[in-house]
Amino acid sequence: MSIWTSLESTSQSIGTVMVASNSGLSLFDRPLDRQNRDVVCTYLNELPHKIVAVWICARPVNGMANGYSYEHWCVKIQAPPSLISIDFLESDGRGKFGLSVTTAMEAELQDFLMYYVQTQDKGRQRMKWRIVSSVTPSPLINNSYKPDYLDPHELSTLKKYMKSLKKKSKNKANNGQQSSLANHMANDDEIVLKKIKCNKKVCDIADFLEMWTEFEDKNKRKDKPYNAVSHNCQQFALHLFKYLIGSTYPQKVEDASKQTQSPFDIKEHKEQNKGKNDDNTTNNNNNNNNNNKPKKSNPDQDDEKTQ
Repeated sequence: MSIWTSLESTSQSIGTVMVASNSGLSLFDRPLDRQNRDVVCTYLNELPHKIVAVWICARPVNGMANGYSYEHWCVKIQAPPSLISIDFLESDGRGKFGLSVTTAMEAELQDFLMYYVQTQDKGRQRMKWRIVSSVTPSPLINNSYKPDYLDPHELSTLKKYMKSLKKKSKNKANNGQQSSLANHMANDDEIVLKKIKCNKKVCDIADFLEMWTEFEDKNKRKDKPYNAVSHNCQQFALHLFKYLIGSTYPQKVEDASKQTQSPFDIKEHKEQNKGKNDDNTTNNNNNNNNNNKPKKSNPDQDDEKTQ
C-alpha cells in the first residue's frame, strides 16, 4: 500500500466518524475569501451568454492518479463566445473560486477538456479530465461534440442507439424500404439532443455563488466557509450543475451525486434516495388502497335495475 493510499484511507475513516457523530467537522473549516467571490461574481455578471453545454469534470487532486483516488471536481460550461471553467477550492488557507474564461473556438473545445501536470520523470504531461456527468448536444447533430465529450452513461446510450439504427436500416433494406439516419433521428429527440434545455445564463451563476456561500444564523447572514468534508469542490460542482440543468435533467444530477467521495456527501445522497424511495412506497400503497376499495354503487343505476 502506498503512502497516498494509506493517508487517503485514514482521512476517509476520520471523516466518516465525524459525519456519523456530527461533531468535529468545523476543524476542517477555512474562511471564505469574500473579495475573491465578489470579483468572480462581478466578472460573471458581465456575461449574459446562453449556456449550450455543461460538464462536471474530475481529476486526481494531485494531478496524477498514482494510487490516490480523491478527485478535484470543476464545472465546465460552453456559452458562446466563451468557454468557462469554475471550481471551489482551498488556497492560502481560504476558500476561493477559480475561474477561467477563454474564447469558444471549435478548435479549442478539445483542449478545454484537457489539463496539464508537471511530473519529475516525464515532464509536462497532457491529461484528459474525467467526465462525471454532462449535458451536451448530440454528436449526431453537431460534430463539434465528439463522443469523447460525453459522460459514460451518455456514451453507452449513444452506442446502443447507433447499433439499433443500423439494425433498423438493415431490416428496412431487406424489405425493399428506404431509410435514412435523419428520418430516424427526427423521432428520437430524447436521445439525439439538438440543443440542451437550460434557462440559465452565465450571469445567473453570480447569484448562485452568493446564495451558496452564505447561511443565516440568528437572523444574520454569514459566510459559509470552505470545508474539505462538508462544503468542498465536489459539492460545489454538483450543486451548480443541479442549479443549471437539474430541473430538466434530474438523472444527470443523480449520476453525478452517486460519484461524490466525501462521507458527508455520500450520506446526503443516501438520505435523498431514502426520501425518494419512501415517497414512492407511499404512493404505491395509496394506489393499492384505492384499488382495493369497494366500488360505490350508483343509486340511479340501482333504481333502473329495480324497475
